[in-house]
Amino acid sequence: MHTTLISRRSLLAAAPGAVMAAGTPALAAGVANSPTSESPELVAAYADFVAACAVHRAAVDAMEWLADEWRHRWPLAPDRITWPSATGTDKAETGIVGRPLTRPESGKVRGLQDLRWLKASADGDHALQARRKPSAARLARRAAALAERRKAYEAGVAYYAETARLREISGGYEAKARTNSALAAVHATASMVASIPALTFAGITYKAEALNTRMGLYGLGLSRDVFGEGVHLARDILALGAETRS
Repeated sequence: MHTTLISRRSLLAAAPGAVMAAGTPALAAGVANSPTSESPELVAAYADFVAACAVHRAAVDAMEWLADEWRHRWPLAPDRITWPSATGTDKAETGIVGRPLTRPESGKVRGLQDLRWLKASADGDHALQARRKPSAARLARRAAALAERRKAYEAGVAYYAETARLREISGGYEAKARTNSALAAVHATASMVASIPALTFAGITYKAEALNTRMGLYGLGLSRDVFGEGVHLARDILALGAETRS
């Protein structure tokens, strides 16, 4: 088992570098066919963007592979430390790479109680202390409720410790950090492409591709606002560029 885990972590670490050389075919073709009259700074920035996209795609693929590997082995949180659903500011129950976990029996994501909240709840019965002369029945109910909250805290400690251990030995923390770092690089290089003036229509398509990719990562491609309008413009430019090349 230990050897298997090491090999998986090695694969996750190697994946981005292994795929980066190939890059994203459509984007890489754009770099190779850059007109000589285009700004060298923009061409170089676009090449960096292409490389960043390749690294990000590889990191996401590696994280997806890890999530699939652990999908049916990941422990579900005990019911006593969850809410029926994750809404508003509730913390959602998550899988190994930190994505919300959909319960197979309900098809819903449950809310997960924070360990600090569980501890504070288990530390005492403030409502009981505020009453001067609670009845015996109320005392019994309060004691039972307090005992249940302490069991919930113990269950929470065990659950959080186990999931942290599994993320550590599986490479889940590393996969998530690598994906976040790669995503930051995509945004940074796309911003650089946007900041350099284009001298040709090809350069305009570089900017359109960077904007379209970046907004897509933010999930803004179909929004009916100024961001969505910008994405639709970028897509029109890309479509026109494809027609021109054909």
